[in-house]
Amino acid sequence: MKARIVTERVPNPYYRRYHTTVEISEYTIHIFSRPLRDYCEIYLKEVGKYGREVVEKLLRLDGVTDVTLQPYEVGVTIGEAHDWEDVQPHVIATLKKVFVQKCTVSEDEVQVIEKYDTSKWGNE
Repeated sequence: MKARIVTERVPNPYYRRYHTTVEISEYTIHIFSRPLRDYCEIYLKEVGKYGREVVEKLLRLDGVTDVTLQPYEVGVTIGEAHDWEDVQPHVIATLKKVFVQKCTVSEDEVQVIEKYDTSKWGNE
């Protein structure tokens, strides 16, 4: 298996998706918001060890307001006053750490691909 993260920009400038070749979450889909509340504990258990780690680390980043988890996808929402140039390197680093733990690859072996397809956005 190739270790790969594909970043996807979507029409919402404050939201990005990160597709991975490694399973991040053990559950279908969960949305977590900042700050994490006590009732989220049951959902953090459902997403598993790696999903929990990703959610907790990403929600600690300045600017991150929401994290959406699916088995092979992480969605991140940032606040309007924040910039992806500041946030995205930390998101990528967090996801790379999961690859290192689960797949015994080095962070340098994880390929990062930027996907930027505006053709579906209706602004041709």
